[in-house]
Amino acid sequence: MAPELNKPAAIILALLTLALFTTFHTAYSAEQAPIKGTYETTAATMLSNRTTAEGITYRTLNVKAEMRGDLEGLLEYLVFQEIDTKTNKATSTGWGTFTGKVNGRGPGQAVFSFVASIEGFNTTGSTLIGQFWHDRGRDGLEGYHLEGAFRSSSSTTGTYEGKAFFGEVAADTSPLPYIILTIGIAVAVVALIYTRKISAKKA
Repeated sequence: MAPELNKPAAIILALLTLALFTTFHTAYSAEQAPIKGTYETTAATMLSNRTTAEGITYRTLNVKAEMRGDLEGLLEYLVFQEIDTKTNKATSTGWGTFTGKVNGRGPGQAVFSFVASIEGFNTTGSTLIGQFWHDRGRDGLEGYHLEGAFRSSSSTTGTYEGKAFFGEVAADTSPLPYIILTIGIAVAVVALIYTRKISAKKA
């Protein structure tokens, strides 16, 4: 029997979640404004998909989405999912970039990251609830930071709300978050290669 990916996948999710919370944490003294709107997933490409003997599915996807409302623009991001096929519960973690305008300011770019949970995955009436962040604004979004929440009862559309901040940035110069993020990415790549090798052997 081929070895399962439970431990590598658990490590991936733990490292990525820790990296997202630490890498994108920046102190702000800024003007703030409420934001809200809708989003729509426009493309999703499956990069890896494996189910263990215990019924846990690990997936990696590349996703594109369109933001409407106070956030106007495009999201491009990588998603790591862990799905319990017995309970139909799932967790998602990911990061990428936002390109567009915020409350009419911009256009520019910012780092995008999120964590989410899904009840009733792949079933009628499923609900996705999560939190997301924008940080490291540049070009027309210098000094921009966002903290928000999103919700969806559809596989492609949902709503968001939160607070946007513009102003002076007190940057975190510690290298630790970037080291954690680098390790997380490296482990994810190794696990993806390992999964494909196992699939090739079975084929």
